[in-house]
Amino acid sequence: RALSLWRESGDVGLVMKTFGVSRATLYRWRDLYTHGSNTLEVIWTIVPAVILVILAFMGQDLWENIKMRPPPGDVQVQVTSKQFNWDMRLSRTG
Repeated sequence: RALSLWRESGDVGLVMKTFGVSRATLYRWRDLYTHGSNTLEVIWTIVPAVILVILAFMGQDLWENIKMRPPPGDVQVQVTSKQFNWDMRLSRTG
């Protein structure tokens, strides 16, 4: 599952880079005036935000499996930090 999420995020990155290069190549010889275009600014702000939210929802199950369910046989350590000091408490379960 972790490899799947890694591959999916790599695929999204590849798509975004391909899109960026194609747009740069297509508009290289044109003067495209975009300063002050509120519609364009809203679009290129919302589209990446939506993509990131989708990726976050896709990875939520994986994150829960990794962080909330430790494998059997693991040791849990509670660490408390203070200035110039670390307190560690080892709990042996099972």
